[in-house]
Amino acid sequence: HEAWQLAYKSLHAAILSGCSSPILLQMLRNVGDRLERYVELYGDLSSDTARDHHAEHKALVDAVVARDTPRLEGLVDTFLTGGAPIGESIREKLRTLKTAGRARRNAPMARLEPTG
Repeated sequence: HEAWQLAYKSLHAAILSGCSSPILLQMLRNVGDRLERYVELYGDLSSDTARDHHAEHKALVDAVVARDTPRLEGLVDTFLTGGAPIGESIREKLRTLKTAGRARRNAPMARLEPTG
């Protein structure tokens, strides 16, 4: 798993290496790190088993290298749409946690009655 994370971060760093804005690069790293954390904690990865991530990333890299912006835009749209089930699983888990937290906060306190 750690090897995959390293490869994932290296690929995205290489794709973004042409960006000359340190602020934008830091923002993208921050968002990427947060996204990875949410996927790890709350994502239902079983909803994503049919995709060929290697082929999708290869096609994205090929479009970047070829500077084929229209093709890249289409591939990015397809890639993000393909990840929608994981995104929805994260949102659903967070809604469930928020609702459970609200229910706990609103629950009446149990009275402590003296025993014996």
